[in-house]
Amino acid sequence: MKFLIIFVAVMLVWRLPLSIRNAESATFKHWLGIWKKISSFKNWNRHLKYSLVVLLPTIVGIIFFYCLQPLFWGLVSMALEIVLLVYVLLHADVNRHLTQYQQALQEGDLNKAYQLARKNLSLKQDEDDFSTINERVIKRLQYRWFSYFFLVIFWYVLADVGGVLLAWLSVQYARENQSDEKSSVYLRVLEFIPARLVGLTFVLAGNFKQALPVWRHYLKMWYAKNDDLLFDIGCNALAEGRECRQWSRASENAAAAAAELEEWQRMHNYSISIWLVIIAIATLGGWML
Repeated sequence: MKFLIIFVAVMLVWRLPLSIRNAESATFKHWLGIWKKISSFKNWNRHLKYSLVVLLPTIVGIIFFYCLQPLFWGLVSMALEIVLLVYVLLHADVNRHLTQYQQALQEGDLNKAYQLARKNLSLKQDEDDFSTINERVIKRLQYRWFSYFFLVIFWYVLADVGGVLLAWLSVQYARENQSDEKSSVYLRVLEFIPARLVGLTFVLAGNFKQALPVWRHYLKMWYAKNDDLLFDIGCNALAEGRECRQWSRASENAAAAAAELEEWQRMHNYSISIWLVIIAIATLGGWML
């Protein structure tokens, strides 16, 4: 059943002309804003704040879906699970924004490409070095795909709707508290195993001999940043020989930089295919019914 729900949600995101979302959730921002209206909220214990902002709505969501289970043989609950997954996965679908960014690169308009990257592709405002813009966009997109797609699917498989809500809200909570390193600890815990599984998928989908040692290096590194982990493993997975892949500078060869983005997209698609097959096999084996 989970495979069917995931498959339908992914197909709806890919095939229907649905509105593409930015990385930031207006709904979560509004929910967090309600708590911030309390003048003393910023001084509260960080575990208490996480519990109220993330765990509380997660528990409410679990209870809500549990109450829906008996209705119409579970079809209502199943339909709402698909809707929830589609909403979350839309934040990972950046194809339209990526196409606009690539077109700007191909036209040689680096300023336009930079503005699009800032607006739609999660590039930070303080990163204004045009020479490495493409490398940083790749890194941001890769981590965004991981956070808004694989992480959510992973926790949905393990913990149903509660896993989706916990992962999604934790990602948004970390985004809203980027200046507070301690606030990202909760998300880091949720990401530890999924990030290394994605890295292993890159190893299997790319240059196995080159990428495997890098993956093993990161395997037990608790404090490693997961965007660095995924980028380093991905660069080695896409390497053609024994050297880590070097990326074209957009300021020197914009056309080549635009073409390189396609390689990352193909690797992401291979990874999605691999995990859909794994989930399907697990479902047929009776492990995820």
